[in-house]
Amino acid sequence: MTGNRHLAILFAVTWAVVFVAGWAAIDRRAMIVDEVPSARMFPDLGSQFAAISEVRISWAAGSAFKTATLSRQAETWIVRERDGYPVDQNLLRRLLVSLDQLTVIEAKTRDPARFKRIDLRDLSIAGSRAGQVTVLGPTGEPVFDALIGKRRANPAGGPARVYLRKAAENQSWLAEGDLDLRAGPADWLNREITNIAVDEIVEAALIDGQGDRLTVVRDENLVTKFRFQEIADDVTLTSEFLPKNSAAVLEFNVFNDVRSATGLRFQPALGSAIYKTKEGLQVTVDFARDDQRRTAEGAPVEWARFRFRSLEDASPAAKTQAENLTKRTDGWAYLLPAVRMERLRQTPASVAMPAKSG
Repeated sequence: MTGNRHLAILFAVTWAVVFVAGWAAIDRRAMIVDEVPSARMFPDLGSQFAAISEVRISWAAGSAFKTATLSRQAETWIVRERDGYPVDQNLLRRLLVSLDQLTVIEAKTRDPARFKRIDLRDLSIAGSRAGQVTVLGPTGEPVFDALIGKRRANPAGGPARVYLRKAAENQSWLAEGDLDLRAGPADWLNREITNIAVDEIVEAALIDGQGDRLTVVRDENLVTKFRFQEIADDVTLTSEFLPKNSAAVLEFNVFNDVRSATGLRFQPALGSAIYKTKEGLQVTVDFARDDQRRTAEGAPVEWARFRFRSLEDASPAAKTQAENLTKRTDGWAYLLPAVRMERLRQTPASVAMPAKSG
């Protein structure tokens, strides 16, 4: 009796092990396929770089998605969603090379129910976290079209790994390749407006909406090298670096976003700033309010415009600089970081410590 009982228990345990092993095998079968490519995922992409006409990068955003369309225009590339502003071609080149070098490591699931865990659900599905890259050839035919999912670290310390699948297929793959789809259309632009060293600035006039000036002038006797001309010596500034900070606005000057200046009204009531350099370059910054776009606080967005000209006594270098900067910025309006806008909008009241009462 006891022997029969032990035999029954042993049979039950054995059956359970076999069942679990069989189910695991079936489950793994749903996750992978046998045939794994041994080469790059899109082996012909590199040979078509010169003929590529457009690259579309899309990101899921709730139940909708946003797209950056990078289009070839003669010898340059532009971002359509930013009114045709030029692409940073170094970023585009890096993306295309990364796509070309994607190397398959192993096959993964082909079950759509499992795509969520590796961020490969279609972008049209609410909650999707996938990205999608579509590369078009000269006649508009796709030469690369894939959904890009979750990234994984490379345990060997080499290039990162990423889950992906071709857009028309359910089979997913783990591939080796360091892809950066960035965060939005503006991230594919060369964001530099100017990079004029603060040491080149001799004067900056910050003009408020009433026409009152706060002038930054160079003073070699000060550690910071700059002071406010209209501020009396007995007035304490909130920071001794404020004059230099305002003088340095044109150095490493990058934007958060950009649009065509067409349709915007730049008006003196919003203030302006005028910079002059040692070489005779003059830079004027003015502003326009955009009632169609709001900040997180609900206020209209304010765009900045930059204009350049060489003064009468300008050096040849300054004249060339004015021409080159005008060529880059003419017709465009820029959304600047908040701290840069603040430095362009300083007034005597904003830079001085409040007077002590009593």
